Amino acid sequence: MVVPETKPVISCIMPVYNGDRWLKIAINSILQQTFTCFELIIVNDGSTDGSGDIIDAAAARDTRVTVIHQPNQGIVAALNAGLAVARGKYIARMDADDVAISTRFIRQLAIMNADPRIMILGTGSRTIGPDDSSDGATAPETTEKIRCILGNNKTNRFPPSILQVLHPTTMMRTDCIRAIGAYSEEFEHVEDYDLYLRASSAGLIAEIPEILMLYRIHGNNISVRKLHEQEQNAARCDVVRVRDNRQARGLRRQRISGPTFAGWVGIRRYRRERQLGLAQTRALYDAGLLALKGALKTSPSVSLHLLARCAWYLALDLGPWRASGKPGGTGSSARDQDKAFS
Repeated sequence: MVVPETKPVISCIMPVYNGDRWLKIAINSILQQTFTCFELIIVNDGSTDGSGDIIDAAAARDTRVTVIHQPNQGIVAALNAGLAVARGKYIARMDADDVAISTRFIRQLAIMNADPRIMILGTGSRTIGPDDSSDGATAPETTEKIRCILGNNKTNRFPPSILQVLHPTTMMRTDCIRAIGAYSEEFEHVEDYDLYLRASSAGLIAEIPEILMLYRIHGNNISVRKLHEQEQNAARCDVVRVRDNRQARGLRRQRISGPTFAGWVGIRRYRRERQLGLAQTRALYDAGLLALKGALKTSPSVSLHLLARCAWYLALDLGPWRASGKPGGTGSSARDQDKAFS
């Protein structure tokens, strides 16, 4: 049995709802971290499968595990319940279906301790399928210097630009997350993106470009099932948070018409679907037409930005590098595709 220090440095929060299929692997990948001064707060959000028994068994064998059993209230309530009892200087996120590489905490901690400007730090990840049983415990120790990508946050104009990191890879400063009001239920399925936009006003978002998380893709991922709903809510979040940031800084409010907003939703959906090989160029034309239609009742800088983005994506789709896999090709990341607008 591992006995924790008096006060943990890291509080890892894992919300669980009917996650018994991969839950043991996820828990073990945290308990086998090379950095050991942490607490693992598992919030059982009203599971009806065997998750509760698995969680209680983990707590019985390792005193670093704290368990919260609550009626089903959704992921935001579960995350905030964990945050309310967290004792660590840092919050680490973990999902019940993913696998953390054993050196994840120690690599993130080194960066967070060295640079107080960083409020949220993500890591690189590799996708795995539903049948991958790796426990993440075999990652070799390394003395290689840690590289870090700092986000170029621009949240005072629409559409905002931030470094978007994979939520379950993040480590965050506890005092910052509490100061901004924790997670919000205002924008369903994009509570992480909303948190990033609010936290970016306090400091930097960054990422370690190392694979320190195995991200499991299966048929029940929210990012797959609720893609269109996510992008609709993320676009609403963009409007509200930019408005709030501009108001707080005494900046003039930007005008965004209904057609312009619909065009931005279309662009966001296209960008996501493009990564899955689903997006059609026609959808991008439609988004551009909506941006044009709403231009007279929209701030010129907003309309120009959206039209420029449409033109950029069209160039990527129709250019000679379309299938090259180079930045801009179909194999590139959203970050590569959007580098002209960061």
